[in-house]
Amino acid sequence: MGRRIGSGVSDIRGPFRCGYDTAFSPDGKTLASASADQSIKLWDIGSSTVIQSLEGHSTSVSAVAFSPDGKMLASASDDGTARLWDPRSGAALATLECHSHAVNDIAFSPDGKMLASASNDMTVML
Repeated sequence: MGRRIGSGVSDIRGPFRCGYDTAFSPDGKTLASASADQSIKLWDIGSSTVIQSLEGHSTSVSAVAFSPDGKMLASASDDGTARLWDPRSGAALATLECHSHAVNDIAFSPDGKMLASASNDMTVML
């Protein structure tokens, strides 16, 4: 794990298998990464270290998204669920079981009041 700087590019390397998606927090201080190891890692950008490891999905995590205010993190998984997390404490807030197949993507509305998830079951749920 560490930070490599060269040619104006910085790498964050760490304990995760096959990263699928990343999302910056609204303040730009935290990076969330979705992984095949069923976890979401929250990285401190300044130190390039893992500050939280969120676990609860039973298969690969395919997508992550921060709410516009940064108070929630949403994750999508091949297990057919979407989950909501408190990125500060790492607490699981909710599990949304609304798809019959893998959930591929997730996004908050600009006002943070709605969450959209897209699935292999050919549906988008709000």
